[in-house]
Amino acid sequence: MSDKINFIVRLFENWGGDSYSELVSQTAHAEQCAALAAAYGADDSLVIAALLHDLGHLLVLDANAGRAQLDSDDEHEAIGARELSRIFGPNVAGPVALHVAAKRYLCATDAAYH
Repeated sequence: MSDKINFIVRLFENWGGDSYSELVSQTAHAEQCAALAAAYGADDSLVIAALLHDLGHLLVLDANAGRAQLDSDDEHEAIGARELSRIFGPNVAGPVALHVAAKRYLCATDAAYH
């Protein structure tokens, strides 16, 4: 397991400084999401899912030597969930797999959400 965790750490070291449409770095966005999940009393699995929900973006960047567009629809949620299911199982991978659909739903139904 430590090799897989080290791989995730390396992804953040290499690509976590990149920003995307949220106007913050990948690392800052991940940390903010995890902090919010913890503040709302989420269990450890959900805090980890919040921290790593955009891991698929980093995997795409890594596979393409940084030439990917972070704001493109690269199915990063499926890519990240697939990798995380091997490490943490469904309690982490499930929320990661669904986070884009959840955001799209909120954007479509709540005018104040963006």
